[in-house]
Formats: sequence, structure tokens, C-alpha cells
Amino acid sequence: MKPILAALLSLGLVGCAAHRAPTSDIDANGGAVFVYLDALPSEGARLQAEVTSVRLVAGEDGSDAPLEVALPHLDPEGSRRQRLLAFGMVPAGAYRGLAVQMGSATLLGSSGPGALQVAETPEVLAYPVAVDRRGAALLVLRLQLGDSLREGRSFVPTFTAASPGLLTPGLTALVLGTETPVVTVVHKLTGEVFAVERTAASPSAAVLDPTAERAYVTSAADDLVETFDLSRHVREPAFPLLSGDAPAALALTRDGRTLVAVNAGSGTVAVLDAPVIAQRFRLSVGDEPRAVVLSDDDRRAFVLNTGSSSVSVVDLQQGTLLTTIAVDPAPRFAALDSRGNRLYVGHRDSPYLVVLRLADLSVERRAYVGPGVVAIAVDPRTHRLFLARRGTASVEVFDPQSLLPVDTIRTGGDVAFLALDVEGERLWAAMARSRQVKTFRLGSGEPLSTTDLGTNPAWVVVAGGK
Repeated sequence: MKPILAALLSLGLVGCAAHRAPTSDIDANGGAVFVYLDALPSEGARLQAEVTSVRLVAGEDGSDAPLEVALPHLDPEGSRRQRLLAFGMVPAGAYRGLAVQMGSATLLGSSGPGALQVAETPEVLAYPVAVDRRGAALLVLRLQLGDSLREGRSFVPTFTAASPGLLTPGLTALVLGTETPVVTVVHKLTGEVFAVERTAASPSAAVLDPTAERAYVTSAADDLVETFDLSRHVREPAFPLLSGDAPAALALTRDGRTLVAVNAGSGTVAVLDAPVIAQRFRLSVGDEPRAVVLSDDDRRAFVLNTGSSSVSVVDLQQGTLLTTIAVDPAPRFAALDSRGNRLYVGHRDSPYLVVLRLADLSVERRAYVGPGVVAIAVDPRTHRLFLARRGTASVEVFDPQSLLPVDTIRTGGDVAFLALDVEGERLWAAMARSRQVKTFRLGSGEPLSTTDLGTNPAWVVVAGGK
């Protein structure tokens, strides 16, 4: 298989105005920059330091583009994994390097912490960074602690820039956020970030075709379906939906040939051919459809109509609406059982889980699971359900027969979205307000990885997932 992506940086040098352009101009014509700091070597666990500023340096006069500091403190606990150091929107152009300014710093020793004298002016890391108009650039730094400690307990932070390396398609995860128009490409086993792709405004859903090394992303604000060729780091021409569609969810058949876009604004479903996107047919469903699940044989799509409290069943081969099933108020989340015989439907405004029997498209039962369900996933090996609810800072594990909770995974915060990596035996949890996505081992609930983001995540898709 071809590698998905390496570093996003290329050589170049042009001047940049000393004063930043207005924010609106930067958002429209600038680019996004994300700077990550790799895990520190073992001796880095002794370092505590304050990060006061991070900026891109453009030109010999030192004019710069400041970034938002995402990691204000380096500490032993945070040194063990990759961290987001800084990010932001900057004017497009070529920058000659990066400067990281540290504040106070201490080094832990056998006799306790010892204060370090921090350089007042940071050394500029000479590493050209090209920021494309409406593009995104990723830079990964490594702190060279030995070179940073000078005579007389002087601390001059010294970094090297590193390529993220290569990521094969089967190890890919994609994360969308609610605040920044990017899709982040993550190593599904280590949680490290390998690429950042700029999207249109308000990205709302994503699917991944790992075999073809392609990602599809919907834009709710611009009524688009975008295609990304991950093997070449290319954003291909977007497919325009109808004005006012406001797509809210997306699904892809296993053969990679059919996309199902659910449009909350127009109350429709657009079924599209892929990878060269063209509309196959369009159907009206219920009010405010916001989620879709495909049957195991990819012949039917189950569309959750949040506004009309129903599930529409669409025949993808015939292009027809088979039936509409009434459920509890505001259905919002759903998942197939492990055998593909039932659909579990969770609701925004009801504490009950509705179970649909797919053989005759009827309601089989209603089970109380508690209010505030925000995400559902099913483990195909154990058949257990994973439910996240608002205000619980956890994921509850339910027995599929009794639909009673049998275990709890503590997440450390509220969850906005769940995804399963069946191959890697991991549960992915998009954390609602901490700008992180976390993974946990299926079965034990052991925390495995944490990935920092520049946005609160709202959607995760994983190669080999469900």
C-alpha cells in the first residue's frame, strides 16, 4: 500500500508584512498552521517550563506571525506523549523559521527543583515553512534538552524540526472539529498527528476509504462534499450540493462506490457515485435528518430524522423510500447490532433506547438508558453497547440482552462522538470540550492514547473501524 502522507512543509522564502492582516482576511486568504512537540526523551521528565509565545518568523527583519499557544506549561506528565504546542491562522506565504519563547523554567534534580536562567531572546529554528492560501501546514518539533542546557544553568530552548514520517492507509484515523475548518490525520495506534488538511467552512462529517486512500468531508456552511487524495496530499474539486442542504452526516458503502449524504437543511438524502462524485438520486425524508447508518449488506440506509422523530429507510439500489418508522423524540444517534439484525436508536430528548427489528422494520422494544445520550457504538466481538451521555464524563457499557449497564469507562470529560477500531481493539472518544480525542482498550477500558487538537472534536472515523 502507498503511504498516505509525510511532512507538509516545503522550501521557500518571501517577505511578510510586519503587521498582521485583519483576521477576516487571514481566515479567507491565509492558511492554518499547527505546531506539535514530540514526546521528550526520558531526561525531559525532569524539566518544567513555561511557554510564553510561539511565532513564525518571516524575513531577515524578524517580522512574524504569532500563533496561539496551546501548551503553556511543559511538565513531566505531559512530556510522555506528543502535544500540540501552538496553532493558528496566518497570512499565506513562506516563512524562514520558528521561534519559541520560554518563561520560567526549572530542572528537577536529586536535591529538588533548580531554577534555570531562561534566554530573553529565543533562538530561531531555521526551518522553512510554506503556508498556502486556504491550506494547512504541520510542523513537528523535538526539544534537544542537552543542547538547551548551557553553562551556568542557562536554558536556551533548542529545537529540531522533524517530518511526521509515513502513515499507511490501514493505520489512519480522521478527526473533525467544530471550531477550525480542518481534518486531522492521526495514527490510530499511537495517537500521533501525521497531517492536517484544510476543509471548507463548518466541516460536519467525514468518511474514509483506506483502500483508495481517499477521504470525503461534508461542509454544512458551503453545501459541499469535498474529496481528499491522501496519498498525494491533494484536495480535489468539491461536489456542490444544493443551496441550503446543510449536510450533517455522511456514509460510504464498503466497496467505496456509494456515498450517502444526509442534508439537515433540506430534509433530503443525496446518494452519490464515488470516487468521481456524481449524484445518482435524491429523496426527501423527514425533518432535520442528522444521522445515517448503512445495513450490513449496504442495500439500505437508515436515516434519523431529528425534527420529525422518525427513521426513514432508503433502498439504495432502487432509489426509493421503503418506509418511515416513528421513534421517540429527536432521534440523533444509532448503531447496528453485531449481527446486523437490529438498529439501536438513541435520542436527544428521550431517556429511552429504541430497538428496531430490521427483518420487518418494526419497533422491537424500548429500554431505559438514561437521559442525554450523545453517542452509541457496538462491539462486534462481544455484542456489547457503548453509550456516552452528557454530564457523566464516562462511557457506559451495556449488555445486549438485558440492555442494562455492566461496566463503565471513565473518560475524564464529556464525550461528543464514539467510534470503534475493531482491528486495533480500541474505542475512540471525541472529547466534547477539551480539544482532545482519546482511545481506550476494548474489554478493559484501559486508556491508550490522547491526541491534542486545535478544535473540539465532533466526528471520528477509523480505518478498520465500525
